[in-house]
Amino acid sequence: LGCTSSKGVVSFEYLQSALQAVLRTGTLRRTLLSLQYIDLSQAPTFLTASENPQFGAYLKLDTGRRSLTTSNGTEEILTDGDTITHVNDKAVDATRNLSELLLQYQEGENVSLRIHSKKGNRDIQIKL
Repeated sequence: LGCTSSKGVVSFEYLQSALQAVLRTGTLRRTLLSLQYIDLSQAPTFLTASENPQFGAYLKLDTGRRSLTTSNGTEEILTDGDTITHVNDKAVDATRNLSELLLQYQEGENVSLRIHSKKGNRDIQIKL
């Protein structure tokens, strides 16, 4: 279930997470990574059966690559087709999409992202 907005459909779970963040902090701050992604739990036939994982946030990057600054100041390159599968060991799946998971953290907090790519899995630490 969800409600429509001028920019598409917003799940009630997302709205609930946003409201909980407001109640916890007194303000609404959207923690964004400025990444476009496809929620694989909502588009299960997007990838072929041989491609893994079958859940997560599949990155669709306009330029083909995006640089994120890690918690220790180094740069980590994400490429088109990489998939964020976990945020702080919580799976990005049908019950929690990437945006909902990120709403649980404040700007300036460190979070771990598990990235699945053609090169394998890796964990990166970033500061929101």
